[in-house]
Amino acid sequence: MNTCLQSAIASLEPELLQMGDGGEGVRALQQALQALSIYNQTIDGYFGLETQQAVRQLQLLLDLEVTEVFDTATWYGLSFWSDAIPSQGTTTRPQSTPSRRFNLGFFGHLRRAS
Repeated sequence: MNTCLQSAIASLEPELLQMGDGGEGVRALQQALQALSIYNQTIDGYFGLETQQAVRQLQLLLDLEVTEVFDTATWYGLSFWSDAIPSQGTTTRPQSTPSRRFNLGFFGHLRRAS
């Protein structure tokens, strides 16, 4: 796994982060999203529109309910999905196609029924 990504995920907690929040948790989230090439803005520790849209993109890639909030299901998905990223070379943005989406396994129950 990418060292920057690994470090950012290690400092993330399964806490609720949402629009208007700020601090080290948001900074770690932004670093993880940036390491995955999902967030390309300045890491400022503020959960604004750009961070919200990056979380939305992550939730789509993980095939989670799109809440635009970094919640426990998104934390689990990010933690497990990032383990599958090769540690050598650059991290490329995964394609949002069903064949490349993260399989949640037993975490699938965290997704709300449509």
